[in-house]
Amino acid sequence: MDTLFAVAEPYEQTTSSSSFTDIMGLGLVLPAATPGGYQSALVTLCLPGPYAEGNDFPGASVGIAVVGASTPVIASGTFTYQEKRPGSFARIPITIVADLPLQPQPMEVIGRWASVRGSTVHIDEAGLTSLSAILSPTPAGLKQLL
Repeated sequence: MDTLFAVAEPYEQTTSSSSFTDIMGLGLVLPAATPGGYQSALVTLCLPGPYAEGNDFPGASVGIAVVGASTPVIASGTFTYQEKRPGSFARIPITIVADLPLQPQPMEVIGRWASVRGSTVHIDEAGLTSLSAILSPTPAGLKQLL
Protein backbone atom coordinates (compact mmCIF):
# COMPACT_ATOMS: atom_id res chain seq x y z
CA MET A 1 0.00 0.00 0.00
CA ASP A 2 1.15 3.52 -0.77
CA THR A 3 0.13 6.74 0.95
CA LEU A 4 -0.40 10.24 -0.47
CA PHE A 5 -0.48 13.30 1.80
CA ALA A 6 -1.17 17.06 1.48
CA VAL A 7 -1.17 19.84 4.10
CA ALA A 8 -3.23 23.04 3.97
CA GLU A 9 -1.06 25.99 2.96
CA PRO A 10 -1.13 28.65 4.12
CA TYR A 11 -1.85 27.28 7.58
CA GLU A 12 -4.14 30.20 8.43
CA GLN A 13 -7.26 30.30 6.25
CA THR A 14 -10.84 31.52 6.66
CA THR A 15 -14.09 31.22 4.77
CA SER A 16 -17.47 32.90 5.08
CA SER A 17 -18.85 31.30 1.92
CA SER A 18 -22.11 29.40 2.30
CA SER A 19 -21.14 27.34 -0.76
CA PHE A 20 -18.35 24.78 -0.73
CA THR A 21 -14.97 26.30 -1.62
CA ASP A 22 -11.54 24.70 -1.86
CA ILE A 23 -9.24 24.59 1.17
CA MET A 24 -5.95 25.86 -0.28
CA GLY A 25 -3.21 23.25 -0.46
CA LEU A 26 -5.50 20.25 0.04
CA GLY A 27 -5.37 18.39 -3.26
CA LEU A 28 -4.11 14.96 -4.29
CA VAL A 29 -3.95 13.22 -7.66
CA LEU A 30 -4.98 9.59 -7.30
CA PRO A 31 -3.46 7.23 -9.86
CA ALA A 32 -5.47 5.33 -12.45
CA ALA A 33 -6.64 1.84 -11.60
CA THR A 34 -4.58 -0.84 -13.30
CA PRO A 35 -5.07 -4.61 -13.59
CA GLY A 36 -3.13 -6.22 -10.75
CA GLY A 37 -2.43 -2.76 -9.26
CA TYR A 38 -4.26 -0.33 -7.04
CA GLN A 39 -8.07 -0.43 -7.25
CA SER A 40 -9.22 1.94 -4.48
CA ALA A 41 -8.18 4.76 -2.18
CA LEU A 42 -9.22 5.44 1.40
CA VAL A 43 -9.26 9.26 1.48
CA THR A 44 -9.20 11.15 4.80
CA LEU A 45 -9.79 14.87 5.34
CA CYS A 46 -8.71 15.93 8.84
CA LEU A 47 -9.29 19.35 10.40
CA PRO A 48 -7.93 18.95 13.95
CA GLY A 49 -8.57 22.49 15.18
CA PRO A 50 -11.16 24.48 13.21
CA TYR A 51 -13.44 27.00 14.86
CA ALA A 52 -16.30 29.19 13.68
CA GLU A 53 -17.36 32.67 14.78
CA GLY A 54 -20.89 33.99 14.49
CA ASN A 55 -24.11 34.73 16.36
CA ASP A 56 -26.53 32.11 14.98
CA PHE A 57 -25.24 28.68 16.02
CA PRO A 58 -21.96 29.12 14.06
CA GLY A 59 -20.37 26.17 12.34
CA ALA A 60 -18.90 24.68 9.20
CA SER A 61 -19.43 21.93 6.67
CA VAL A 62 -16.35 20.15 5.31
CA GLY A 63 -16.06 17.60 2.56
CA ILE A 64 -14.03 15.59 0.10
CA ALA A 65 -14.59 16.37 -3.58
CA VAL A 66 -13.50 14.83 -6.87
CA VAL A 67 -12.53 17.53 -9.36
CA GLY A 68 -14.88 17.40 -12.36
CA ALA A 69 -17.62 15.44 -10.55
CA SER A 70 -21.21 16.64 -10.84
CA THR A 71 -21.61 17.08 -7.06
CA PRO A 72 -19.75 19.65 -4.92
CA VAL A 73 -18.59 16.94 -2.47
CA ILE A 74 -18.79 13.14 -2.32
CA ALA A 75 -18.47 12.84 1.49
CA SER A 76 -19.12 15.54 4.07
CA GLY A 77 -19.79 16.40 7.68
CA THR A 78 -20.83 19.44 9.70
CA PHE A 79 -20.10 20.88 13.11
CA THR A 80 -22.04 23.62 14.91
CA TYR A 81 -21.92 25.11 18.38
CA GLN A 82 -24.70 24.23 20.81
CA GLU A 83 -25.31 27.87 21.72
CA LYS A 84 -26.81 30.49 19.42
CA ARG A 85 -24.18 33.04 20.53
CA PRO A 86 -21.26 31.16 22.11
CA GLY A 87 -19.32 33.02 24.79
CA SER A 88 -16.13 31.66 23.23
CA PHE A 89 -15.41 29.83 20.02
CA ALA A 90 -13.83 26.52 21.01
CA ARG A 91 -12.07 24.32 18.47
CA ILE A 92 -14.13 21.42 17.16
CA PRO A 93 -12.08 18.69 15.40
CA ILE A 94 -13.70 16.98 12.42
CA THR A 95 -12.54 14.14 10.16
CA ILE A 96 -14.22 12.85 6.98
CA VAL A 97 -13.34 9.51 5.34
CA ALA A 98 -14.32 8.20 1.89
CA ASP A 99 -13.51 4.87 0.21
CA LEU A 100 -13.14 5.68 -3.50
CA PRO A 101 -12.83 3.30 -6.43
CA LEU A 102 -9.96 4.35 -8.69
CA GLN A 103 -10.92 5.17 -12.27
CA PRO A 104 -9.29 4.26 -15.62
CA GLN A 105 -7.68 7.72 -15.58
CA PRO A 106 -6.04 9.65 -12.69
CA MET A 107 -8.43 11.79 -10.65
CA GLU A 108 -7.87 14.75 -8.35
CA VAL A 109 -9.47 14.86 -4.91
CA ILE A 110 -9.62 18.05 -2.84
CA GLY A 111 -10.72 19.24 0.59
CA ARG A 112 -13.58 21.76 0.63
CA TRP A 113 -15.44 23.76 3.26
CA ALA A 114 -18.39 26.10 3.73
CA SER A 115 -19.72 28.26 6.55
CA VAL A 116 -23.00 27.52 8.32
CA ARG A 117 -25.59 30.26 8.98
CA GLY A 118 -23.34 33.20 8.10
CA SER A 119 -20.43 32.27 10.32
CA THR A 120 -16.73 32.78 9.62
CA VAL A 121 -14.72 29.55 9.78
CA HIS A 122 -11.01 29.43 10.65
CA ILE A 123 -8.14 26.97 10.44
CA ASP A 124 -4.66 27.84 11.68
CA GLU A 125 -1.48 26.36 13.07
CA ALA A 126 -3.38 24.71 15.95
CA GLY A 127 -3.26 21.38 14.17
CA LEU A 128 -2.19 20.05 10.83
CA THR A 129 -5.15 20.33 8.44
CA SER A 130 -4.53 17.54 5.94
CA LEU A 131 -5.83 15.36 3.14
CA SER A 132 -4.43 11.86 2.77
CA ALA A 133 -5.08 8.74 0.73
CA ILE A 134 -4.10 5.13 1.28
CA LEU A 135 -4.02 3.22 -2.00
CA SER A 136 -5.18 -0.41 -1.97
CA PRO A 137 -5.29 -3.31 -4.45
CA THR A 138 -8.73 -4.26 -3.05
CA PRO A 139 -11.79 -2.74 -4.76
CA ALA A 140 -13.65 -0.08 -2.78
CA GLY A 141 -16.31 -1.47 -0.47
CA LEU A 142 -14.74 -4.94 -0.45
CA LYS A 143 -11.94 -4.41 2.08
CA GLN A 144 -11.66 -7.09 4.70
CA LEU A 145 -10.58 -6.54 8.29
CA LEU A 146 -7.48 -8.49 9.19
